[in-house]
Amino acid sequence: MRQGTPSYLPRLVLGMAMLWPAVSLGVGEDDFWRDPAEYGNSQSVRFYRAIKGGQPLSPQEEQAIKDLTPTKDTDRYYVRIGYGLGRKMVNGISNQSNDPKLSGLNINQTSAATNETSLFIALGYVWESLRVDLEWLSTKNITYAPNPLFVNATTPQKLNANIASTTGLLNFYYDYRGFAEHIYPYVMLTVGGTEVRATTTITPVTTTANGTQNSFSMSYGAGVGIRFGIFSSLYLDLNARYIVLGLFNLKPQTQMSIQGRQSVSLLGIGAIWLF
Repeated sequence: MRQGTPSYLPRLVLGMAMLWPAVSLGVGEDDFWRDPAEYGNSQSVRFYRAIKGGQPLSPQEEQAIKDLTPTKDTDRYYVRIGYGLGRKMVNGISNQSNDPKLSGLNINQTSAATNETSLFIALGYVWESLRVDLEWLSTKNITYAPNPLFVNATTPQKLNANIASTTGLLNFYYDYRGFAEHIYPYVMLTVGGTEVRATTTITPVTTTANGTQNSFSMSYGAGVGIRFGIFSSLYLDLNARYIVLGLFNLKPQTQMSIQGRQSVSLLGIGAIWLF
């Protein structure tokens, strides 16, 4: 080294030469001195600038990030459809007639049951562990046909009643997400209302006969289930539930009132589509 040349000068020149490529590529001072671990790799500098309000991402880069981002199964609407098998029951049937000649008579058959097939469709929304949906439930008609209707009647009468129900339900769910990935056991509570249409005939008729009676009743129930992820937006849903559809009132003739309660127990299978 020549006499009079400062010892640090060669190192300064070398350092500037190493710094020049970074400056010429447009890497700012903040980018250059920032910890590389914040970027992951050299291609993420543009992403950092985009979210900081600088150079925007190209459409190709935006699509690449979208493709790499897992699809969320929370904070989304969904449609649930399915089919149920089980048992439909009417029970607690009692004589509530106002006519003094009828009010003291005892019902001969206080319950009836039939195999159940039902269809349901629901629209809902899912959060992290909570879900809620509005459901339309169609259940099978049930026939109540005691003969005789009353045990101790002077004139025995035969009743035939066909009871049809359409139910609207508001369902609340708690999904347990700690079981396994995309496999969620759950519990559910149900409230709603049921529209009942009962067509009755009674023989012999001792007063004026009535044909059809319409009524509305509150419904409630509970259940358990599990849903399995098939694709990112499609789940298989299995559940078991019990629903009290509510009260019904049969009025086959004037001043005669036969009241009871109907319920349904179901094993359901369906699909949930998130959108």
